[in-house]
Amino acid sequence: MKKLILALSLLAFIGCAKVDQTERGVILHGGSVAGTVQPGYAFYIPIYTDIARMPVKVQLETMRLEAGSKDMQKVTVGVNVNFHLDPTKVADIYSKYGSDVVVTALQPKIRETI
Repeated sequence: MKKLILALSLLAFIGCAKVDQTERGVILHGGSVAGTVQPGYAFYIPIYTDIARMPVKVQLETMRLEAGSKDMQKVTVGVNVNFHLDPTKVADIYSKYGSDVVVTALQPKIRETI
């Protein structure tokens, strides 16, 4: 009976995360990157560990920008960018840009290029 109670109490401290085929999980120990999780189920301790999901499928980012031409005419430019994250470098990308890669990395590059 004591073993059953011990087993049930241990199960209460174990978390489970499901990572889809189109994403990878980043393991965070106390906020720092500790590794990645491949698609499937991942078990972890919720008090100390967290798993952030990063999509690796092809995504579309659409932006409309306004700029001025040489003769001071107002020009509106529409840009569509298809992108995806490299599944083998998801931990590096997360540690450099965070979970919102589009806002922190992609949109400033698009504005700079236009």
